[in-house]
Amino acid sequence: TIDFAPSQMQTFFNPLMDVPHYLLTTYFGARSASLFYGFIHALAIIPVYRIAVLLLGRSGAYTISIICLGSAIFLYQLGSTVGDNSSGVLMLFSILYGIKSIIEEDDQKHEFKNRSILNAAISGFFSGSSVGLKLTNAPFGIAIVIALMFAKKRHTGVALSSYIVAALVAFMLLAGFWYIKVWQDFGNPFFPQFNNFFKSPLASEIGVIDTRWVPKSFTESVMWPFLMQIRPYLVGEGWHVSFFMPLLYVAVLIGCIGMLVCQLNVSAYYRLATTVVNRQLLIFVLSFSCISYLLWMKLFSVGRYMMVLEILAPIFTLFIINVFFGKFNFIKYFILLILSCSFFICLYNLKSSGRSDYTKDAFSVNFPVIKDVNKSFVIFTGGNPLSWIAPHLDHSLFFTYLNGNFPESFAYKKRVMDIIERRSGSGFLVIGLGDSSTIYRYVNISSILPTLSAIIASFQFTNLSTCDFIKNSLGIIFYSKDIKMDIANKNNKLSCSFSKQPNVITQDNDGIILIDKADN
Repeated sequence: TIDFAPSQMQTFFNPLMDVPHYLLTTYFGARSASLFYGFIHALAIIPVYRIAVLLLGRSGAYTISIICLGSAIFLYQLGSTVGDNSSGVLMLFSILYGIKSIIEEDDQKHEFKNRSILNAAISGFFSGSSVGLKLTNAPFGIAIVIALMFAKKRHTGVALSSYIVAALVAFMLLAGFWYIKVWQDFGNPFFPQFNNFFKSPLASEIGVIDTRWVPKSFTESVMWPFLMQIRPYLVGEGWHVSFFMPLLYVAVLIGCIGMLVCQLNVSAYYRLATTVVNRQLLIFVLSFSCISYLLWMKLFSVGRYMMVLEILAPIFTLFIINVFFGKFNFIKYFILLILSCSFFICLYNLKSSGRSDYTKDAFSVNFPVIKDVNKSFVIFTGGNPLSWIAPHLDHSLFFTYLNGNFPESFAYKKRVMDIIERRSGSGFLVIGLGDSSTIYRYVNISSILPTLSAIIASFQFTNLSTCDFIKNSLGIIFYSKDIKMDIANKNNKLSCSFSKQPNVITQDNDGIILIDKADN
């Protein structure tokens, strides 16, 4: 039997980026994986430096590039398997070649007149590769093509076509095999997301699933770059504090207002920059920054998804300020001072990024020997990632996750229960505890509630919400709403015990009859 959603919603993401991690940790140890990903992430210095040279000149480009690598989001993920840095490097190269496409279209001395179109195609290939590996990079890919449309003055149609075709080719090469397979199996290539359009029966009909981080009001939307620095947990579970985005936000506002004024005064527009290229680059930077940020905020608003824009924020900020206030060097020096302070703050905050010391083995799993693995199953629950346990157990087991971040439909639950009903061996419930995905407890649920109650009663919690969460998880896992919870308070520590009411068949709010596995 094929496992079903053991990694929750993430089960259905393109697994290509995780292959190096699996191979390296399996055959060479944890250190090799971290060094490999650290090397991949360090490649970001190449496009960042080249973009700095193209927008700001060679003087000081190296220094500003180092400051860019002090991005809180970039440092938070450096050397880790979180895919935003790894896929983001490709998007940085896409932006680099998009800028080169703009610059070279006005180079009349260049012997290759089609170099601008070629660079647009290369930009599209990198963009499509980045989005193929991780769909959350799509706002940047869309922003690049729109920014090119606004900024380019020659060969616009051909360049945009080259970008789009190359992006589609790259996307299909790296992700086509996966999304076609998912579409064939579940009726939705992006399953379970955007299911309000594809309507796969195995998931609820919703669009983007994780909308916890999106601003809740117009005021929050306007002040979001500042609010997410004051309260970093508004945009994620990590501590991302940086002045990069607030500075870029202010600079882009100044740039947009300045461009509006210049549109009303043509002579001022042509005095805005010394060359046509600089005016086109300004349009590209403003367009890309605005569109990518707005799409990110409205679709996800997850801090780490914004790595590409934040790492380039110092360059874009100084470029905009240089265009409008080039004669006022003290403004540029003041901004550089703020950026430098932010760089050191981010380095200091690395100690709170949740990193642990290196060990020889990436994973350590303590689990009992399971007999009749072909007839047994393991259920993960608790909200935390737990599927990393599965590869260390027998592959003949059936693994699934219930009451996690997957938008479960009735058909989903029925499919899981049908598989469990056919397995007469042992059943294990693995519960993730606390904020760490490395802490878990397991219990053999073959005898269901009595054993489970005894085990969980030995756990001690500091708040009632944890007990409530486990109670709700049990109700979903055993398809019963008749779970009784008893709380004991000893020395300010809570312990929970559970028992099942005698009802064998229960009915949920939608009128669906559910059979309690406990009595079968």
